[in-house]
Amino acid sequence: MFVPAGIGGLSQDSVVLCEQLRVVDKSRIIRVIGHLDDNYLDELAIALCTILGLRIMNNDND
Repeated sequence: MFVPAGIGGLSQDSVVLCEQLRVVDKSRIIRVIGHLDDNYLDELAIALCTILGLRIMNNDND
């Protein structure tokens, strides 16, 4: 998923590699470099559901 520079505080264009999931303990995170807004988080959730083969649910409780 492409995230352009300036979005969420990122200084350069970035790519979220949804197919390369990793578990990282919070204690290993040195600093936060940005935050994604809801539109990008929704797009990320859809991409992750697709990669993991999960059903995408909306707020209407389907």
